[in-house]
Amino acid sequence: MASRKHLKKDIDYLVTGLIADCYLCIQERPDQDLSEIEDIINNAVDLKEQLLFRVNHVDEVQGSNRPLYRTIKQDLLNGLHASYEKLRGVIE
Repeated sequence: MASRKHLKKDIDYLVTGLIADCYLCIQERPDQDLSEIEDIINNAVDLKEQLLFRVNHVDEVQGSNRPLYRTIKQDLLNGLHASYEKLRGVIE
């Protein structure tokens, strides 16, 4: 089983990659409206904070933590997928 430390690093790495992609889009299209991209960045930061909070408070749950870690990973992937879809819609 992956450790809590690795899960936190994965969350940080993937969300930071999304934010970097958003800033890259801002640099490539300086004349475009930035409010939608800023919303994507804000949602990414909120997602990161929410997931890290859930990872940090796993000890409060009794029993096996594997299902909880799986749901956190799935929520991370779903959130990133939705954000990248929004970003794709903004740049097209």
